[in-house]
Amino acid sequence: MYRFKATKRGLAQPKNPLPGGYGTRANRSRLRKLAIGAAWLGSTFSVVVVALYIALTVETALKDTSWNTPKELGGSISDYVFPWETRHDLIESLKDSVILDSLDSVSIITALTLFVLVGRREEERQAHYIAWFMLDAAHNRETSYARYNALQDLNSEGLSLKGLDAPKTDLAEIQLEGADLQQATLDEVKLQKANLRKANLSFASLQQAHLRSTILERTSLFNANLEDAVLGGANLGWADLSNANLKNADFFDANFVGTNLSEANLEGASFKKARNLTTKQIKKAENWDKAEYDDDFYYQLFPDNKKKISNILSSS
Repeated sequence: MYRFKATKRGLAQPKNPLPGGYGTRANRSRLRKLAIGAAWLGSTFSVVVVALYIALTVETALKDTSWNTPKELGGSISDYVFPWETRHDLIESLKDSVILDSLDSVSIITALTLFVLVGRREEERQAHYIAWFMLDAAHNRETSYARYNALQDLNSEGLSLKGLDAPKTDLAEIQLEGADLQQATLDEVKLQKANLRKANLSFASLQQAHLRSTILERTSLFNANLEDAVLGGANLGWADLSNANLKNADFFDANFVGTNLSEANLEGASFKKARNLTTKQIKKAENWDKAEYDDDFYYQLFPDNKKKISNILSSS
């Protein structure tokens, strides 16, 4: 059984191993909602203050009997921008204000607005509880439309799916971009054509997983277990596969542009027809000489050892 490497690098691995903020979707979502809420409260308060000031100014102007026509009012409008000469005048104006007498109604409206906002937040919380209930109810079932949608909904809300236990499930074509799936158990899962771009699958178990044509661009698979997994045609561009167990994995026609394979176990892995794969990437891994490659790639790996290449090709 494969064991994760307890190297210093592994123990010191940061929560966000690559640029792009792996595992921070939930944090970003919470901060975004907090910022939006603060901006909404600030703008609402500013609008109320400005509106109240304008209303008091207009009210003061209307109470003034020194003008008879709109033209006269317009000519002296500057006198009403701040018509109070002293603080005492302002206080007296506030005491006699008809507008302020109606602020009780405004308070009621404000309270109702806050009640609605709190109610919406509670509805969101209940929706999250229902989504997690769907996940639990679908446990040990290969196919579940409810689970499929629950995972997408929770991820779209920025909630973490860390530690998800869903082995042998059908999640083909699911949209989980940026999902936090650290330490998830997804052995033998069907993820063909799924979108896992920028997802965090660090320390996840994906033994014998079906990942054909899956989007894994800039995905973190640090220390993940992909033994016997099928990743034919997968997009692994700029993904982090460092320290991962790739034993006997099939990468036929997969895209490896910028992929990090440092210290990954390549024993028995197949890289036939792999695209954008370089010898520099391969030689940073472990057991790279025990993996399978195209004939021309062997010549790149062993440029000065044609005899070794002949032996490899003849035995394959």
